Amino acid sequence: MRISRPTLLDIEAAKPTVAALRQLGRPFAFVLNQAPATASNARTDDAARALGQLGDVAAPPICSRADHQDALALGLGVTERDPTGKAAREIRELWLWIKERLQ
Repeated sequence: MRISRPTLLDIEAAKPTVAALRQLGRPFAFVLNQAPATASNARTDDAARALGQLGDVAAPPICSRADHQDALALGLGVTERDPTGKAAREIRELWLWIKERLQ
């Protein structure tokens, strides 16, 4: 997995990593991280399209949410701190996306 924020600099920075992974013949996918926590965000959508031209993009994007910082401060994951929260749901959905591709 290659973690990328939905910014132009992060997308550009991913290109050398993608080239190296392709040269090694290694599979990869992008995870959009620290995406704005809005229902529809043009920056996140644009970033997903740009990264999609380089490789697979995991769904859903992981949004910037206070639950991540709060869980970290307690030494927990978001699924432990607030199992019913939006951050926990995103992490579970990401895991399901990854798990499907590992089988």
